[in-house]
Amino acid sequence: MFKELRNYPDDLLNKKPAPDAWSAAQVIEHLINADDVSLTYLRKKAGNTAEVKNEGLRGLYKSTLLKVIFMLPIKFKVPAVVAPSENFMPLTELEERWKTLREGFIEVTTKLNDKDLERGLWKHTRAGKMNIYQMFNFLHIHFKRHQEQIERTIKAVK
Repeated sequence: MFKELRNYPDDLLNKKPAPDAWSAAQVIEHLINADDVSLTYLRKKAGNTAEVKNEGLRGLYKSTLLKVIFMLPIKFKVPAVVAPSENFMPLTELEERWKTLREGFIEVTTKLNDKDLERGLWKHTRAGKMNIYQMFNFLHIHFKRHQEQIERTIKAVK
């Protein structure tokens, strides 16, 4: 994504297609904020996994439901904790924050054993607890949805 976005100036990436819409940079910042909240929660829970239940079928149900919902062309109200700012965001800064989060996910998940990967160590804001596999599945779906939004936004502001 960043390789492609480097083809555009920061001014264009920070331009909104409409007053009530997000710029491409804001969409990226939202993805970063969502991942940051996820990583913070994961770090907290990974410190004491013995007390966390295996999410099993309940987590699979929630994960599948999220997947279906995110495939629908419905706009969702974003929780304030993951909403982007109105600040101008250079792509280099967004990319650095993205890389730092990726490294954090690798650091935390590689320390977990197979049993821990099945536990509900991650919590979606609305759907609740899920395991690491379901977390990464959601983060991927979330990313793909917003990647399409970024592409539409860039087309609209060009």
